[in-house]
Amino acid sequence: MTEGLILTIFGAAVGWFLNQYKVVVSENASLIKSHIADIEGFADAAQVYWLTEPENLRDEKVLSAKLKAKHAAISIFHGEAEKRLTIERLRQYQMLQLRLFKVSTGGSFETAGRKIDPIRAIEAYEISAQLIHILRFAAKEQVSLRALLSTLYYKVTGRP
Repeated sequence: MTEGLILTIFGAAVGWFLNQYKVVVSENASLIKSHIADIEGFADAAQVYWLTEPENLRDEKVLSAKLKAKHAAISIFHGEAEKRLTIERLRQYQMLQLRLFKVSTGGSFETAGRKIDPIRAIEAYEISAQLIHILRFAAKEQVSLRALLSTLYYKVTGRP
């Protein structure tokens, strides 16, 4: 009788642990996929901005506001990246994120008489593709036991 009770408790604990693992993996993968969609939106906004020559200052303000709004959407993930990415992927992500911001909002950004800049548009798109590539690998890494343990460690200690 005692062995049956111990096995039942052990089975319930293992089942609970596996369920928690599934929840954490699904949550992380969903968040990363959502962030990938945000980056794609930002890349599209950067392309529109740098491949469109505004006719007046109002058009310039509209295009720059759209690009800034898309950047705000992707910058929300920065805090989550520390919890969800390995240290190597986090460093790559942060470096590319900074480069993407500088390329997308550099040059003649928000200036009257701005001309189209296809080189800047292409560079922003290439950096976005690199970020997406890193995040796709990170989503796959979420299935690993190491990712689970580091996520649980972060939740318990509050440190990555």
